[in-house]
Amino acid sequence: MPIVHKDKGFDFIIKAEERDLSKIGPKPAPVPVPRLRLKSGVNVEKVRKLVGEIADKRFYRLQKRLILDLDAALFKTIDLGIYIRLSGWSHTSGSYVHAMAEVNTLCKAMFGYELPTKIGEVLLRNYRYRTTTGLSKVGRLIEKYHESKIKKET
Repeated sequence: MPIVHKDKGFDFIIKAEERDLSKIGPKPAPVPVPRLRLKSGVNVEKVRKLVGEIADKRFYRLQKRLILDLDAALFKTIDLGIYIRLSGWSHTSGSYVHAMAEVNTLCKAMFGYELPTKIGEVLLRNYRYRTTTGLSKVGRLIEKYHESKIKKET
């Protein structure tokens, strides 16, 4: 079946026999990125309430992603990328101050500590929008730090 593409006002068709699939090659295996566990005995209803109370419109996309991630993990773990994004929201200023306070409260409820801006030599804000491959480079360091903080808090 031909595929019809529209590009800048021009229609063009790619027929199945014209596609050379040998150039594509196999897909690389996905890079595992650690998931960070929430503190033991986390109050699920309190976390749900705190997430819902963050009213800043700029937080909405991360809020949706956070809710879906926590629900899928049954409030046991969190995606490393979301953890890093929450760290960024925990240390903002200007018109973000109210959301920053709400995110700090949320992080205390989920992890038992406020998220840092820097772990070792790694500035977390530099990894906010990285792919899983980029996150895997700092994943072990962040996971080690997180586990040490979780153990101290429990």
